[in-house]
Amino acid sequence: MPTLSPTPKSMKAWTISRRGTPQEALKADHLPVRTDLKPNEVLVKVSHAALNPFGYRMMWAVPSFVRVKPSVPEFDFSGRSEKLGKDAESDFVLGDDVFGMVTPSEGVKLGSGALAEYVVVARDHLRPKPRSMSFEAASGLGNVFMTAVSLLEKSGLKSGDHVFINGGSGGTGLVLV
Repeated sequence: MPTLSPTPKSMKAWTISRRGTPQEALKADHLPVRTDLKPNEVLVKVSHAALNPFGYRMMWAVPSFVRVKPSVPEFDFSGRSEKLGKDAESDFVLGDDVFGMVTPSEGVKLGSGALAEYVVVARDHLRPKPRSMSFEAASGLGNVFMTAVSLLEKSGLKSGDHVFINGGSGGTGLVLV
């Protein structure tokens, strides 16, 4: 499995220690870096993570008995591909600048989130970061971009079809426009 450089054994991460607001719930922690990738996964060195209203709600809404411990919150991020599962090698090369999202189920069931130095995600939850876009700006694209892509893939639209986008001023609507 190709890797950019020796990956550290541990990383800094914010973890949810209890239910509450971010000020009450989050604590700085050190966690092991997961390097045992499945064939379709990519290890990303996180540059920026976005704070999402849904992620904020997860901190106080999800009961602790449902959440794995330790649990790293948040979903959207940007960074650089650090290690590739064998099936991800067809989509990415080591060192690619990327943005993406951790799915809510991965966040809750696995405790894997974006507020860490490294995150492991499925290759289909990653996209190349546009060269003209900063890591900071790209970090907020994950959820809205993946929602828009999913909508387009499932819609059966073909080139030349017309679509009315009501409310194209929100994140997903802007991506679709």
